[in-house]
Amino acid sequence: MTNCRTFKLLCVCGALGLVTSSASGDGGALRFRRDLGFYQATVFTESSVLRTGPVDVSVLVEDQRTGEFVTDVRCALVIRGTDQPHSSRSYVLSGKHATNKLFQSARVDFPVAGVWSVDLHLADAAGEEQGTFQLRVNDARPRWVELIPWIAFPFVVIVVFGVHEKRVLGSS
Repeated sequence: MTNCRTFKLLCVCGALGLVTSSASGDGGALRFRRDLGFYQATVFTESSVLRTGPVDVSVLVEDQRTGEFVTDVRCALVIRGTDQPHSSRSYVLSGKHATNKLFQSARVDFPVAGVWSVDLHLADAAGEEQGTFQLRVNDARPRWVELIPWIAFPFVVIVVFGVHEKRVLGSS
């Protein structure tokens, strides 16, 4: 009887592990943090491994002296592939679509894999500050990789059922 309970507990824990592995925090992966003028800017992306396609980029701006959050600074991003320095894309960040209203965010599209140079522009009535950093973007994950859990799940259920039946029939 104890083995059956242990087996059920392991199955439940395994199922919870599969479900919670896709959960992520609100901020994402830290990509850049620097003092820019009167502000400290911190840039996050939605995932730790960047892939081609749309990526949520969020910026948190703090007053450098007081540490308080600042939401009235205009933020913009300009991205350029390092192998295509003359081709750039600009994005204006907004707090309107951000999950956390202290952040300003934009959906940035990285069309090809490679190293991308990112210019962060902060502007207020006193002027504009700029910080530059680089991001490594990998190729997009094949669609079939995302489907593996859905394809494998029925087989896992069948195996669990088979093991359970064998144990029940074997004990009687």
